Amino acid sequence: METMEPKAANQAATGAPGTIVLGEEIYLVSQPTKADFVTLRKRLAASFKATKTTPLASIAPELAGLSPDLQKLAIEAAVKLKDGQREPTAIALEELLMEPAGVAFWAWLSIRKNHPEVQLATLQAAITLENVDTVIAELVDAGGLRDADPN
Repeated sequence: METMEPKAANQAATGAPGTIVLGEEIYLVSQPTKADFVTLRKRLAASFKATKTTPLASIAPELAGLSPDLQKLAIEAAVKLKDGQREPTAIALEELLMEPAGVAFWAWLSIRKNHPEVQLATLQAAITLENVDTVIAELVDAGGLRDADPN
């Protein structure tokens, strides 16, 4: 009879595709569901909207040096630009997902089913610019996404 390594045995016993290590903790990762992807997208979109500088805010420092007529034109143009901004692009969402805050939320979604006691704040503190690439790679492997069909 073949003996499994403890990590592989734990993964097989829980049905989890893999584990990730954050700090001193080892977490079992669940495969993401469609609901997880929807939740992640909503969180990233909200983050995008919260951090997005409005066109009006970006030109505000320059307005004082313009004539009243040019100020009016600049404000009208900024309002039109803002009205055209509805949803973040896929590229903008991907960029947010690669940031520590986005990865922390992704990790939390992936491990909370097996570790309901884990707080998002704990993961946010553990995932930094220095380790974010490693955590992403571990989440992709542990979540069974390495060979996933992108469609």
